Amino acid sequence: MVPHDANFPLVTENGDFSVVILKGALLSALLDLSGNRVGKPGLTALGEMLEFNVNLKELNLSGCQIQAGSDAEAFVSSLCVNSQLKSLNLSYNEIGDSGAIRLGPVLVNNQSLTFLDISWNNIRSAGAEALCRGLSRNTSLTELDLSWNGLGNFGAECTKQTLIDNKSIRILNLSSNHISITGIKHIAQALHRNRTLQVLKIGKNPFLSSGASMILKSLLANQQSALCELTLEDVVFNEECETHLSALLEQNPTFLCTWDVTIKGGSVISGKQPEPMELLLICIHNQGFRLIDFYKILINDHTRLSLKKEEFVTGIKKRNFPFSDKQLRALFDVLDTKKGGIITFEQFIVLKNYRRQKRR
Repeated sequence: MVPHDANFPLVTENGDFSVVILKGALLSALLDLSGNRVGKPGLTALGEMLEFNVNLKELNLSGCQIQAGSDAEAFVSSLCVNSQLKSLNLSYNEIGDSGAIRLGPVLVNNQSLTFLDISWNNIRSAGAEALCRGLSRNTSLTELDLSWNGLGNFGAECTKQTLIDNKSIRILNLSSNHISITGIKHIAQALHRNRTLQVLKIGKNPFLSSGASMILKSLLANQQSALCELTLEDVVFNEECETHLSALLEQNPTFLCTWDVTIKGGSVISGKQPEPMELLLICIHNQGFRLIDFYKILINDHTRLSLKKEEFVTGIKKRNFPFSDKQLRALFDVLDTKKGGIITFEQFIVLKNYRRQKRR
């Protein structure tokens, strides 16, 4: 590993990146230059190094003031021939549309990268179109971060075809890209057909509740969807969203969806994250429930008094509590003191006793 605080100079006297560091990268698996001004000489040297380096697996160039234009041309071209690099972080730069247009064709030829972060790069619709053409033919990328650009509705339309054609991407971040209801229609149409994407982060976009409803409805209709996590940060849910989510959780109990609040109300938990048991109590309290009332809501069949694990997990997911599927199942196992796969209210009330113990 060659981190950015290595014992040799990173910058020259005028503030540009020093190629001296590349001598230490020849045998390293990780090269972290984040936060340094690389400059044209540095990018050229990096490109030359990548053409023959067989050891480097991860390269972090986040926040290196890489600009759009021909400065990065040699570096980008080297990615066509390098078959060893697995992870490339170009976030917080200014490659813009021109850089994305150069990067698009590279993604067709490069079949070694599995992680690519090009968030915060001022990429707009033209860049999105070029990237998506390359991504449609790429077979190696499993995680892609395009957040905090400006792909817009046209970019969303281009992404639609990528999600239909690409079979390797498992994690995709499209947060904060100015995608409105017009653009989210294309994403929803793609999700109706995609069978490989597992995690989609698409919050902080202005598609409102109606857009969220479209996404959930498409996932519900796609019986072969692999999506198990959907993040809709700053998106408000309405009753239609909640209905679709409930049906989706019935179909896939391990599905996890997080959003902001519902139009019927909600609470935001901030500050230091409490322990899971304490956090569950806070969430129940913030939604105005007594423990007995919340317990009854979780039970689907009101002819019995016991609560099954799947009811516990699915019921809490519907409330938008900040727990993963794994955390909820672990919580149930703690409450299930008799290890019978069900809990009674007497076991559930342990939550209250837990709070009392914490106060002592």
